[in-house]
Amino acid sequence: MVDKKYYGERIGVIKTDKCDFEMLKKLFLNLYIKLDNELYFHEGMGYYCTDEGNVIGTIGKDIAAEIYLKTGLEEVWPIKGYIYDYDEVEFFTIIEFLYEYVSAPIDKYYHEWNNCGWHATSFDKEKGQKKFREEVNKLLDRYEEDYCLSDSGEIYTESPNGLSSLIEKKIDTGDIKNVDDRVKYAISKFLRYDSNINEKKDAVRTLADILEYYKKQGIRFENKDDSDLFNIINGFDIRHHNKLQQSNYDKELWYEWMFYTFLASINVLIKK
Repeated sequence: MVDKKYYGERIGVIKTDKCDFEMLKKLFLNLYIKLDNELYFHEGMGYYCTDEGNVIGTIGKDIAAEIYLKTGLEEVWPIKGYIYDYDEVEFFTIIEFLYEYVSAPIDKYYHEWNNCGWHATSFDKEKGQKKFREEVNKLLDRYEEDYCLSDSGEIYTESPNGLSSLIEKKIDTGDIKNVDDRVKYAISKFLRYDSNINEKKDAVRTLADILEYYKKQGIRFENKDDSDLFNIINGFDIRHHNKLQQSNYDKELWYEWMFYTFLASINVLIKK
């Protein structure tokens, strides 16, 4: 269902401009409370019941301790008490943490005693993560910086127009060690919101290694296309370091170009 445009926006008087980080946190807090009230975090985080007291979720009794164990973050839980002090790294880390523990309630019942409220007896993790991702991405779409939450639960920088399908395409060749896991690693390494230039280079090199692997298996492009592709791989300072390689170039720009070119090439070779 397409989000409704209200009167002011429809007539062009009110413009839905991109929001800043403080507004993004406010919007996310509202989403978190909404989903929590709809039981999406009850399986993971637990809840209070008038009969059973504090029901412990899959995270365990001390959620703050588990967050510290998994992320190294302190003084970030509960979200309601700390979110306005989050920096961007803390904020995105908490979103990724919540993605691990969100699940959609399936079998629900209303506990009438003392108006205790709704409980659930079973949950669907995949459905819950899908809902969480969709709702979070609606918020990130409003943010002044270009980020998205991937289906692997990681915050990525948004792909350029027309190239997002390359990232979303599931790689399932059956060659997990040499292809599938390496593609996933490269995508995560390159697109993570905090990825630096050396990590991006590592991602590009990983994709180049996959192309080399396919070449050795006899899976390759026609001669000229194959030659052009490997001239790029070997002509820039990506894998084999020597004085004949080009190294004086805008790495941020060219790594991005090589990343998407190599990834698209791998997708073509997979079909071959």
